[in-house]
Parts: sequence; C-alpha cells; structure tokens
Amino acid sequence: MVKKVIVDSSSAILLFKANVFTYLYDCYDLFVCDSVFKELTIDGYEGHQFFKESVLKKQLNIIKFNDNMQLDYKNNKDLRSLGKGERDSIIITLEKQIDFMIVDDKKACKIASKYGLNFVNALLMLKILFFKRNISQKKFKEEFDRLSTIGYYSKKIKQFVLDIKASKLTQFI
Repeated sequence: MVKKVIVDSSSAILLFKANVFTYLYDCYDLFVCDSVFKELTIDGYEGHQFFKESVLKKQLNIIKFNDNMQLDYKNNKDLRSLGKGERDSIIITLEKQIDFMIVDDKKACKIASKYGLNFVNALLMLKILFFKRNISQKKFKEEFDRLSTIGYYSKKIKQFVLDIKASKLTQFI
C-alpha cells in the first residue's frame, strides 16, 4: 500500500531546490493542504509554476482544510502559535489518516512530536529516497550538500541524517 504523505511549504521548496521533489511521486501519494498550496504558488516565487503543474498532472493532491474538523485548534495554544500551513498540515495529518508529514519548521516538528505524528524533514527525506533506491549515493551526497547550505540544519541533525540506518526508518520507507 502506498503511503500518504503531506508536505509543508518550506520542505516542498527545499526538496524542489534540491531537484528531488519529483522522486516523491514514484513512492508516495503526495498531499498539501490548500493553505500550503497558496504559499507554494504565489507568482514570482521559486517553483510556483512547478507546483501548479504538479496538481494539474495529479502528482500532488490538495486537501482542503475546514473549520469543522474535530480538533479545536482555536482553543489550542500550540496550534495557534503555528503558521496557517503548518497548523493545517498537522490537523489534517491527525484527522485524515496521513502516514507522515514532511516538515522543516522547528516549532511544527515539536508540536507534531507532542501529538505522536510521524514526520521527517527534507534532509532526512533525501536519505529515505536513497534507502528506497529512488536516488543514487552520488545524488544523495550532492543534494545533501545543497540542502545543508540552503536549509537551516544544525551539525547534529546533519550528522544524524548521515548516520541513520534504514532499519530506523521503516515507517517511512
């Protein structure tokens, strides 16, 4: 069964810049919430046309967020502290049986962890694509180096990604 994955805007842009977003199409059912799609497709922003075309080609699916979802985010301090895209993505992951999130926002990661959600950042997603044999060792190294310079990753996170074994990532593979 193909895993359902929701992607936040910062992670989508990082994976686009690393030239690996399209590899996700081969492995997962990809989703973004409507607020993230709006962020990704602002005219003039890098990748805006790419993301519009991905939806038109049905490679990327939009999930509409609505205020009738069960989780009362308006009275939830944690969720109110997030940007709309991160908040909507977390709530949709909780309510729509999404297998995992790709998210790079530090605060969103902490809240996702608090709710027991499976998530990875864009840098770790590269490693998962390598373990799934969707990208080569050379491609992993090149794009790891690129993402390490354009993303905000600590030395600890970078080393974690380099050292992690496939057996620790089975829920994402």
